[in-house]
Amino acid sequence: METNQSTNGLSKQQISDAENSNISLIDVAKNELKKSPFANCTREAFLWGIATGTAMGLHRYRMGSRLKTVSNFTFGTILLVAAPSYYMCSKTKIWNKKAIEEMMAANDFEHQSNAPLQPTLDDHPFLRKLETGEVTPLDKEYRIYKKPEKFPSYGKGIEK
Repeated sequence: METNQSTNGLSKQQISDAENSNISLIDVAKNELKKSPFANCTREAFLWGIATGTAMGLHRYRMGSRLKTVSNFTFGTILLVAAPSYYMCSKTKIWNKKAIEEMMAANDFEHQSNAPLQPTLDDHPFLRKLETGEVTPLDKEYRIYKKPEKFPSYGKGIEK
């Protein structure tokens, strides 16, 4: 059974297009990742993994471990933190989207693309055109509030 997907998630067509053009396979993978709704999850997961792995590596080096052991713990920690972080972030995004759709369905809301057009300004139920020379409360000037003095006569008018 042959599938159209290769081991890295790109289709054979995309790989052959990348080989025939000047675009590298890495650029094709980056473009596919940018299209993904979980691109932010990937970025966030690996940033947490790198930060935690670096801290673990520095700790192991400070404790006197050999460099090979330090690098093993660093990369192990990166993967150990990044994998569950990505999983939790992607599941949270899916859950949030599902919750919003359920709330909209429960309240009989529809997607914005199905919403009616906005009324024109002439037919708007709450707005009206201003008459020539009409003043609105928005046109008046506001003065800066000056805090009253607590003891206005202190030091004034007291004669010795």
